[in-house]
Amino acid sequence: MTDKLENLPSMFEIYRISTSPSQIADALERSKNLQQSLMWQTNGVEKTIFYFKIIELNLKNQIIIVNYNGEKELIDPNRPVFMKLHFRETLFKGKVIKFEANKLTISIPNEIHLREYRSSLRVVFGPGEESVELRVLTPGVDPSRIPTMKAYLKDVSSRGLGLLISKNNSHLFKKNQTIEVVGFSKIPLARHLVGKVVYCIKYAIEDRRILYKVGVELSSYIPKEKFEKLIKDKKNNFQTTSKHLLESKAFSKEFRDHIQTEITRTLDKMKKRPSVQGYVTSIESNINNDFYFNEHMKILIMVCAYIGQSMKWPNWASIERFVYAAYVHDAPFIEHPRLARIKNLNEFSFLKDQLSDEEKELFISSPQMAVGIAQKDPDSYEEVIEMLKYQKELSCGSGFSGKITYEQVPIQAAFFIIAHDLTDEIISNFDWSIERWLLRVKKDYSKGHFKEIIAAIVSSKEKIVAHALVSGSI
Repeated sequence: MTDKLENLPSMFEIYRISTSPSQIADALERSKNLQQSLMWQTNGVEKTIFYFKIIELNLKNQIIIVNYNGEKELIDPNRPVFMKLHFRETLFKGKVIKFEANKLTISIPNEIHLREYRSSLRVVFGPGEESVELRVLTPGVDPSRIPTMKAYLKDVSSRGLGLLISKNNSHLFKKNQTIEVVGFSKIPLARHLVGKVVYCIKYAIEDRRILYKVGVELSSYIPKEKFEKLIKDKKNNFQTTSKHLLESKAFSKEFRDHIQTEITRTLDKMKKRPSVQGYVTSIESNINNDFYFNEHMKILIMVCAYIGQSMKWPNWASIERFVYAAYVHDAPFIEHPRLARIKNLNEFSFLKDQLSDEEKELFISSPQMAVGIAQKDPDSYEEVIEMLKYQKELSCGSGFSGKITYEQVPIQAAFFIIAHDLTDEIISNFDWSIERWLLRVKKDYSKGHFKEIIAAIVSSKEKIVAHALVSGSI
């Protein structure tokens, strides 16, 4: 019996775009030994199609090498190549780096599109968040006589499991090995589930241990009420990443309580000020119904609080300034929320043909407009005005509106620029990590006050961590 699409949980999508480095690497790894992957280039209305096979995957250098039939049409080095992998019909656009006889070296993409089949839709759990009790069955042996073992639950669908196991146990999980699922950590199963191992691959190194990812296909569906209970918290928290962040272990209970108190207190004060009252009310009522626009402000406050803590800024009143800056910095975009997603002039140059003249002018003038809103409020703060004025500047001088370099960016502004960068990382990547983000941005923030702030984050003893939400199977 096939599930109908209308029975899909609303949190799921049928086709998913992923920017997760681990998911991209996994899709490429899982496609290495599969045939019939397609590669093509478009020239006008014509497509030249090649079949290829991935023969080398180099994650360190971010490249893949593919073998293809080079006797067909020539590949244009100035055009991108489009690739469709056999694994879950993964689609991505790549750039050819090197040509050899029947071989191409192609850059690993930053974004892939994955086909979501009903049986592969999965909810992802964080490290140690959920576990599975199971047995590895032996033919001819009564299952009740076989001891159970526990494995971390990495992801789950209604008919599949992703498990994390130790290297010492990896030999037990050979392909097609039958296992019996006794229950989950908080949800016992009256009727045990039987499944087969689909794959067992090296996945990660944690605390100097090598972990293996095991994919299990169940022979029957997890009972609906059990499955719903298992993913209940994930469904309730979907698209509430500010809540996840606030619950991060980086914040003590005292600090969490203080942040919540300060947010409420500051917003109550702002709603009594005529110059900012309308903006705050519109944002709180989610008037534009835009997830990114509304949620990233809340996350930005948490990130500012975290970085402020890392820098050992003792002034509790700082949180009030963070709240004020977060709510006002994109206030000019309330009626055009899609503009809030554009990070810099480089992105703007690629997107501007899709924007109206009004939107173009609004985007370019938004920092000055945000400053104007704050300056009309007699109870605003000088530090906030600096954050708003320089919010779109970059340390290299390619930002706007002043196109200034790191020497001219005040510390409060550098602080806000970095906080917003990390906020975008968190909200756009379900398995973000500070460590991976730091590797990406360390060159951009290597001078002036930027360097000082990054150093504080690196040396912080506490690290906020991702609470993975929803993803395709990994």
